[in-house]
Amino acid sequence: MAATTSTDMSTLNTALDKISNIKLKCKDGKLVTISKRIIRESEVLSHNFSVVDEVEQTIPLPDIHSTVMKQIVAFYDLIEDDSEYVPPSKYTDRPTKDHPGVGFFSNFTVEELQALTHACGYLDMPRLQDFILCHMIVDIIQDREIKEIRERGMMKTDYTPEEEAEFVKRHEAPIEVVQPQ
Repeated sequence: MAATTSTDMSTLNTALDKISNIKLKCKDGKLVTISKRIIRESEVLSHNFSVVDEVEQTIPLPDIHSTVMKQIVAFYDLIEDDSEYVPPSKYTDRPTKDHPGVGFFSNFTVEELQALTHACGYLDMPRLQDFILCHMIVDIIQDREIKEIRERGMMKTDYTPEEEAEFVKRHEAPIEVVQPQ
């Protein structure tokens, strides 16, 4: 989906200024109140948001359960002080470990992360997608040996032990790798 232009954002902001309360009717029929920021963060919601004269609007969201939407709301409440999202262009652009969003997903089950990933894909929310994917990648590789990472990722190696050692030497990882004892 194309990035939101400044004209689109101006039109969206004008429309959002007319609305005091935005509710989503989720897959399970429950209503979830969302902030204007969530509308702005979602390419799908911002592109499909219609200008209405009503003070309140309910938007149908047939593919996302209210529990998942509430988790999204909680994430955005946690990072409410963040500036406009700019996707990282390199490893050093990632959020630091003291950023409130970094640990948000640490107690989520695999199923919850899958549901959130589906919801962000559906709503096209790049910031949330990046946070979830970074969390999942860190969870896969943190404190694990290369062999274990390969097994979890179902990655085969065709390197000889000598080639492997040379590769590791040439491409030192930006994370600590636990070596076998």
